[in-house]
Amino acid sequence: MENKQDYTQAVLPNGLRIVAVPDDRLHYFTIGAYVAMGPRFEPLAHTGISHFIEHMLFQGSQKYPTSEDITRAADRITGQIAASTSPEYAYFALAVHRKYAGQAIEILAELLQRPRFELDEIEHEKKIVLEERAQFHDRAQRNLSVDELLYNLLTRSREQDVSLVGTAANIGQFDRDMVRNYWKQFFTAGNTVLVAAGGFEPDAVAAKIANEFEPMPAGRPAEPQAAENPRPGPEVVFRRQDSPMLTVALAWRAVSFDHPDYAAYAALSEFLGAGTSSRLFTRIREELGLVYDISSGLVTGSHFGWLQIDTTVSRSNYVATLDEILNVVDEFVERPADEQELAVCREKLRCGLEIAHDDPAETAAWYGKQTLLLPPDRILSLQDELRQIEDLSMDQLVRVARSTFTPDGCHLVAVGPINWLDRRRTRRLVRSRLGVAPLVTGPGRPPS
Repeated sequence: MENKQDYTQAVLPNGLRIVAVPDDRLHYFTIGAYVAMGPRFEPLAHTGISHFIEHMLFQGSQKYPTSEDITRAADRITGQIAASTSPEYAYFALAVHRKYAGQAIEILAELLQRPRFELDEIEHEKKIVLEERAQFHDRAQRNLSVDELLYNLLTRSREQDVSLVGTAANIGQFDRDMVRNYWKQFFTAGNTVLVAAGGFEPDAVAAKIANEFEPMPAGRPAEPQAAENPRPGPEVVFRRQDSPMLTVALAWRAVSFDHPDYAAYAALSEFLGAGTSSRLFTRIREELGLVYDISSGLVTGSHFGWLQIDTTVSRSNYVATLDEILNVVDEFVERPADEQELAVCREKLRCGLEIAHDDPAETAAWYGKQTLLLPPDRILSLQDELRQIEDLSMDQLVRVARSTFTPDGCHLVAVGPINWLDRRRTRRLVRSRLGVAPLVTGPGRPPS
């Protein structure tokens, strides 16, 4: 294995990449698989197939014919099963006490390599996924997920309603042949990264992984769909929903998670909306009492990123809240911070990163997605990221803030009881505050 500071890497003969991050202080062990799949790898006609396969891998395998058998097998070794699908990868993991590391590897290998894909289970799981989809869609089948709407705004040239789980029509056409063919295409050694993190014996775990995963077909990395030219901002998307509150999010384009300026964007998010001492919370919640909560965060992938501000607000306070968010952003661009504030921010980022890496699942995610999606020379260790935080300067923070908070990089999504007048006021406010020429509209009520 090749030593990379606090982790090691190896490659099996079939091309499976393995990352090991041992910490002998811990009793907690996680084995996680990262597979390059998701909306970036799906044609629109098949959007949602990756998420559906994620569901189906827990509905029975050769050794564990039913979902109950899988659950009982994990329970017997104190295991916690986790899985998720994101735009760029799917994640499957089992976390156990370190003494059960070998059994956890066996179970994960079984689920990934030998699913049954029974016809009745496929039809049953379609109903479950449609119920999951219904949580974020209205009767007209419009997407009401703020996060998915922003993803589409910031990565696509059209199709704002594209959902991670696909359309109802897409889900309806998923059959055994399609599911199995996609599984064969994506679940190969060349398209997968395996991460072992936490407390474990490195030699024993390496031998167990080799034994269980060497039969995996070699395959090759999946090819993503051609990148689209995202729409320039400022752009506003509304979804009317009968609810007492509006869910609102503003986003400005940022960078990928391995970019040299990533630490500066993390600092921007920290200053603006991370916690009760942040600029947004202090002004909009504590001073003005407009909202119960407001926060900011980074959404990043290997080829995209944005800084996102989220809040939930009553309709009566909506426009005032939006205006104050833009005020806080403007003030930050003009007066980002002083050196003492930046020192405090660095310390919070450092400590937060180290605390996150106390969790083997977080550590596995850190190395898994990088190893899967980036060339080897671009992978950052924990120490690399800590150095970026330590090197963060006021000049870098000012440069990044001024290049980020621009009209063409801004997008807004609002979901809730918003009428045509609110929409017009929003567009005029956003365009005027961001230095864009006002819209020219005719008399009367505009279309919704």
